[in-house]
Amino acid sequence: MMSVSVIFVISTVALTYGPTLISACDGYTYTEDYLRPKEGNEMILSEHKPPILTDKCTFKLHGCMEVPHEIKGPIQVDWNITKDGNQQLVGHEDDMCEGFNRMSDDDKTFIQTLGVPLECPIPKGKVCKKDEEVSIAHHRGSLPMMEGTAAGQIKITTATGSSTFEFSGKMTKASMK
Repeated sequence: MMSVSVIFVISTVALTYGPTLISACDGYTYTEDYLRPKEGNEMILSEHKPPILTDKCTFKLHGCMEVPHEIKGPIQVDWNITKDGNQQLVGHEDDMCEGFNRMSDDDKTFIQTLGVPLECPIPKGKVCKKDEEVSIAHHRGSLPMMEGTAAGQIKITTATGSSTFEFSGKMTKASMK
């Protein structure tokens, strides 16, 4: 079973690195309908190109997330995701800094591949991925559960500000002919 922290990170990656995902992973495709960062977000997204989900179940990522100042814990995360109009996942993490400590080694490796620090404080700076590949192969068994239209909101709150992103997208499996 995929941990809530990994679901959060996968969602954040999709938001951070572009609005449209095109898939060849086990025949699945995902198209994001929209990504709406709220005005005044603490975390700034830039240099977006649509990620490509390859036939090897890797995302080819290109884009940046900028943190304008050091972020100290706690980092509170709230999310609300619906699938096909039905409530699916509502969550709250009081402190992602502590959440990093509870992650499995596989999840930590995945997150480190994305360039996300696994400890707090999160340093000021810009994290960029320039056509780098990140494997989701160890989560490919979860793709059927993601099939359908999903929409949601993720809000990240720190002592110095917050960032909120709304999104919607559709996961489909190509039919066999």
